[in-house]
Amino acid sequence: MTQMRAWGLTIMLGFVLLQGIMGDFLQEMENKQELMDLLRESPFVLKLNEPILTKKEVIFAPTTNLPVVLMHGMGDAAGNPGMQRLRKLLASHLDTYVMNVQIGDSVAADASNSFFMKFDDQIEIFAQQIANDTNLKGGFNAMGFSQGNLLIRAYVERYNDPPVRNFISVHGPLAGVGSLPHCHPSNFICKEINAPHVLSQILSSAAYTDTVQGNKYYYIKYLLCKLAQSNYYRDPRQIEAYLAHALFLPDINNEKEKKNPFYKTRFASLDHLVLVRAAKDTMVYPHESEWFGAYADGHWDVILPMNSTKWYQEDSFGLKTLHKAGNITFYETPGDHLQVSTSELLKWVDAHFKSSSALMT
Repeated sequence: MTQMRAWGLTIMLGFVLLQGIMGDFLQEMENKQELMDLLRESPFVLKLNEPILTKKEVIFAPTTNLPVVLMHGMGDAAGNPGMQRLRKLLASHLDTYVMNVQIGDSVAADASNSFFMKFDDQIEIFAQQIANDTNLKGGFNAMGFSQGNLLIRAYVERYNDPPVRNFISVHGPLAGVGSLPHCHPSNFICKEINAPHVLSQILSSAAYTDTVQGNKYYYIKYLLCKLAQSNYYRDPRQIEAYLAHALFLPDINNEKEKKNPFYKTRFASLDHLVLVRAAKDTMVYPHESEWFGAYADGHWDVILPMNSTKWYQEDSFGLKTLHKAGNITFYETPGDHLQVSTSELLKWVDAHFKSSSALMT
């Protein structure tokens, strides 16, 4: 057992060190083709399983359909050929303007920032890009992938000017994560990695300190502070520390003692919210987070559905209001994280970006 715990510790340290190395690697990579190949292999990058065929290249067409903003996930980039093909597909399909948000001044910086830039800083850049694009001044529809959905959600709650009308969240960990990717807490090895004396001491205890959430520190805590993912890590056994020190998720959940009433007003103003969950997701634990579910406080073995969570029951940021109004739709894809068919994606777009609620007035 002692050896197993030591192995778990080694895996965790290796994960953190790999991320630190990867950040420098992405920033320094000169061969763009090498970067594109790396992005294509990432499990966090959207992989449409059918060819994307477009009738024409459309940059902007003045139609009744609202413009669309796309936000990629962790390790992906707006300039990734896959995201560019998707932009062209939706622009052609909807005959409207489609924007890919890039967090950084290059493809490499965009991919790196998705790992190592604080969420609060990413959201500021996201909001500034939206504000600077005159094509979006009348409002827009938004579609996010994986981690990118947290940026869209935070934009809605903190800014929403111009407003998001309809929001499609594809496999987004909207209620946070409670375990490492590919590491379900029920797995024997992952139980050891997630054990309080291992993961709590290394990840939770480190992630829930002010230094890790955004300021300087050294060695493991220095590396952890560079991980954007610590901003939405919600350890069910460390809720007190999470509420006291985590900067991002408890804020947009309105879980802290001091509430922001505008978060609720803005989020509830969405015309429609579409939540897409991956049935066999091995990247997001619990995958119920993609439908706003979460581990029960204090438990790995109890997963609360959306309507049993505290933030739903207290309607802390408008989720219950939106749901009771009939403005949330749930979908589930059969495979793993970001394994989505083109036909499925276009069905969601047709239903929610071409619907009457999506028309400009």
